[in-house]
Amino acid sequence: MSETRPTTTAVSRRGFLTAAAGAAFLGGLTLAGCGRAQATTTNAWPTLVFAPDPELTSHGNTEIQLVNQFLQSFEQQNHVHIKLAPGMYTPAAILGGAGADVIWNLNYPQFLNQGLLLDLTPYLKTDSVSTSIWPSTQMAQLQVSGGTYALPYNLQPMVYYVNYSDFDEAGLSFPDSSWTFDDFLSILKQLKTAFPQRPGYTGADIMWADNDSTNNDWVFHAFGGSTVNATSTQLTIATTAGINAGNWVYQQVLWPGIGSQRGSLSDITNNTTTMELLGTWQLLSLVSDLPSVGNWGLLPFPIGPLGKRYTYAVNEFYGINATTVHADLAWTFLKWLTVEPEWQQFLMKLVLLPPAINSLWPEWAATVSQAAPPFANKGLQWFTDAIQGGYAIPQVFFTYDNSEAESDLNQWYTELGSQTITDVATAFTSAENQINPMLTAAANSPTAKMEQALQSTTAGGAYATPSQTGLGAPAVAAGTLIQSASGTYTLTGTGWDVWSLEDACTFAAAAQTASTGTWILQATSLGNLNEQPGLSEYAAAGLMARQDLSDDAAFVAVSVSPKYGITVSWRYTAGDNPEQTLASTVNPKAKTGLIAPAYLLRTGVTGTANVLQAPVWLQLRRKGTVWTAWTSRDNHTWTQAGGSMEILMAGAWIGAYATAGNVGTGNQGEIQAVFKDLSVTPTQLVQLGAQSS
Repeated sequence: MSETRPTTTAVSRRGFLTAAAGAAFLGGLTLAGCGRAQATTTNAWPTLVFAPDPELTSHGNTEIQLVNQFLQSFEQQNHVHIKLAPGMYTPAAILGGAGADVIWNLNYPQFLNQGLLLDLTPYLKTDSVSTSIWPSTQMAQLQVSGGTYALPYNLQPMVYYVNYSDFDEAGLSFPDSSWTFDDFLSILKQLKTAFPQRPGYTGADIMWADNDSTNNDWVFHAFGGSTVNATSTQLTIATTAGINAGNWVYQQVLWPGIGSQRGSLSDITNNTTTMELLGTWQLLSLVSDLPSVGNWGLLPFPIGPLGKRYTYAVNEFYGINATTVHADLAWTFLKWLTVEPEWQQFLMKLVLLPPAINSLWPEWAATVSQAAPPFANKGLQWFTDAIQGGYAIPQVFFTYDNSEAESDLNQWYTELGSQTITDVATAFTSAENQINPMLTAAANSPTAKMEQALQSTTAGGAYATPSQTGLGAPAVAAGTLIQSASGTYTLTGTGWDVWSLEDACTFAAAAQTASTGTWILQATSLGNLNEQPGLSEYAAAGLMARQDLSDDAAFVAVSVSPKYGITVSWRYTAGDNPEQTLASTVNPKAKTGLIAPAYLLRTGVTGTANVLQAPVWLQLRRKGTVWTAWTSRDNHTWTQAGGSMEILMAGAWIGAYATAGNVGTGNQGEIQAVFKDLSVTPTQLVQLGAQSS
């Protein structure tokens, strides 16, 4: 079948920060003194792939440019290229061979229990790095089984925003840092009585079953329990402590209607709440709105029944991919990110991000006060106190990230909240009985066992990045084709598409003169390296034969793509428009194990960590001018994909190719394809095609 695709057009990018005050602060960010001198670089430098928090690179080019500019100091000092890959931070990406060398993530137990992270203990010992420089609650979570497999990125605690004007109007005394859960309940009851007619008024909120069930752990801790067990493999809410916590929330807060489930920032600006949970990551969004609220401040969480104060906190980490071929260099970079202050100070100024190092918290408070004056003298110290006092409880997860289990748990919370069920103990016990067998099955699944058997690979060499003065006029430099000793090839793909009369792709190929032959590769994973514009529906990677290296050469290719699954594309003669067909229009799954178009682990084609559900082998066969394409799940049983094609080629260039397929996005973005069993040894890496911008 033939298809019509849009032509390449440039798109505008919105600024990184939306709040006016925040945008002004970013605009004033200076990078002087960070070693930004443009020293000469060399292609001989190794490349480290870095997957940061996607929020740092998710809103356009402004912050990407600033981050890249700042990273130059590390690059110049250590003779290394740092490549940003915001999407390559998931377990699926690592297992598919596309994971970055240094990654960011939230779910530490998941990575730890699947053996995906490098043990940092020897490096910490060699460099005499004391873990006491980080918050104790964070390190207690990261130091497991005699090793330290990650270091803190940041710990973002929550406090209560309090509208003191409401207290004045209601004739109530202000709460202070000594308030308890009982005080909290008393205040809610009095506020609800004082403002019975205020439209939409909720009084105050409590974080509970906000479609993020494992974030409620601070309430369970206040009663001596926890949402999950020590290994994050089982739900543990049906304990005495857990049931007591549930009874407090439902019977005393939610059922009487004196409080609500967690609201939104609009509750503050619309004046429908007197007390609202507020995290450090939300400060920037409120900068321009809070001056109009009136008299307000920040308070720590109330003291719980055990006499301790607990607060939920986002717990994020940096780790090293266990399969990296640059372990020592990755540690040097990780140490710069986590131990030394420069990177954290930069993020404070860029997005008001709290630091990981204990000693930097006063500087963070000063930075926030300077960048966001409405927060000066409003109680920022309570964020710091939560860290230094050790009562910021890191966010917890199920080890095997089971979305069905999360959904089921939230459903039990919802039924309690709506009083469909009125007994907390029954609901919590039923939830455990339903969910824990699912979690046990996930831990013992074939996928989990395959993940646990993940083996590291060692470097086997790399091909040089092609010159920008080669064929075509690429707008984005092609990446490096990396070959590991295990026969794995990683190819960075750029270009708007392989279509129309101007093919744009990264092509690693060797000249072939035989008029008869068979060529094979295994496609292991396909993911995007950029949060924006994301993985295009037209992205593709696979095996290609071209008559020559010109933009509009005759070619035939068998590929994987988000929109069409397994496809065969070809151009009969130079200068023609290509054609394309599905590998199987009847049942692609039966043929290849992949389903078009939803063959990726993550739904949608703009996700940041898209990896093949299962590897697929792709094959091209030539008999004179007749070409056929084939697919296989095991490299033994082959199924022809499409019909025979008569392609007018004399010799041919044959090898692996990848195109970002970013038609309509100004040719921005890159993808990363991982191959194995490549039957040709690429000797030339070129980017084809005249690029539009």
